Amino acid sequence: MTLLRHIASSHLSITCICGHTGLVAVSDLITKHGADLHIDTVELNAVCKRCKTKGTFKRFQIIFVGQSHLAMKGSDTNKENDQLEGSLK
Repeated sequence: MTLLRHIASSHLSITCICGHTGLVAVSDLITKHGADLHIDTVELNAVCKRCKTKGTFKRFQIIFVGQSHLAMKGSDTNKENDQLEGSLK
């Protein structure tokens, strides 16, 4: 089980069965509920702001926030590779 302290710099993206999507900073949850709370507990007790249902979510994702320049480094392309791919098409 994942504890909030292990994903402190992340956000939770929660999509309800009604279609409403919310984004919650894990740091805000830690401030309010403590760092040793399990993510499963968050999922089971989250309430949709639109339809007020509890724990009935279609999608529950951990979204990493920060260091995006490092993540984007993997998307760098090499002009030589671009030319090669272009010639294969």
